[in-house]
Amino acid sequence: MRRVVCRSIGSPAELVVEETPELAVRPGHVVIAVTAAGVNFTDLLMTGGRYQDQHTTPFVPGSEVAGTIVRSGAGVDAGLLGTRVLAVCRTGGFADEVMMPADQVVAVPDSVDLDAAAAFPIAFGTAYRALVDRAGLRPGERLLVLGSSGALGTAAVSVGGAVGAEVFVAGADAARMASAVRAGAVAVVAPDPADLVTQWRQLRGREGVDVVIDAVGGGWGTQAQRILSEDGRYVVVGYASGEFPAIAANRLLMRNLTVHGVFGGPFLNPNNASQSAAVDVLIDGLAQGRWGPHIARRLPLDQASAALVELESRAHQGRILLMMGQTT
Repeated sequence: MRRVVCRSIGSPAELVVEETPELAVRPGHVVIAVTAAGVNFTDLLMTGGRYQDQHTTPFVPGSEVAGTIVRSGAGVDAGLLGTRVLAVCRTGGFADEVMMPADQVVAVPDSVDLDAAAAFPIAFGTAYRALVDRAGLRPGERLLVLGSSGALGTAAVSVGGAVGAEVFVAGADAARMASAVRAGAVAVVAPDPADLVTQWRQLRGREGVDVVIDAVGGGWGTQAQRILSEDGRYVVVGYASGEFPAIAANRLLMRNLTVHGVFGGPFLNPNNASQSAAVDVLIDGLAQGRWGPHIARRLPLDQASAALVELESRAHQGRILLMMGQTT
């Protein structure tokens, strides 16, 4: 089988494609023949040595996959062979095969394409956990999404709209927010994060937002906290700017604000009943078309380096996938 290997931390251009024997399945595990693997910002951070969890080289990048179960280990129902599944593997996804614990794969309905499934779990799982499980977003509330052109931001716009919230997106570039606006969000264009409060006041006066979901950090996150309403919730899911947002304790106190940190983590933890229930809701919504990823590019596995370089440039809007077979 083929796999993409990071042998030295640095530029994604240094990734290499290697041929290795097929995976020997362990007890309690299944081997997935990968159809598509999602390309995530996390993969870029890992290969560049900028992720909070450092990985020892060599390792295979790739955090989320979808494909078909082709081998099962001892103790696993042989009836799972041939099942279409998705999985969050954290590493190892940029390969023809991935091995996963059998209880950490999720069946993909026949109505869902496997490439859509590969681009789904991390972004939508994190957005749902952040907005519904942690922030308790309710119909009619106002939601502000920072980083709406990224995978997580796009998912947050979709989940917020499905909940029935009034969704706003903020940033310096209206063109990068265009897809969120087409999905029903209202854009707050601020040339600089310092202008965010002024632009919001011009749009909605003294009215605040109930929930901010922040994947950007830095000045954007710090300024967004200033327009939270009484009992507002600020949810940190990332800091793509490279800077942690400042948290003003006095503002938390005076306005009864709540701060939540949400790490995406595994899409399915079999020991977490609420997470398992959320997976059912998410998969049903994907099958019914209530939400789903926008796929911008499909590239062959041997172009993994190019995919990460393109992701780093942020020139695209939508997900990039690595396809193990032909591209479309």
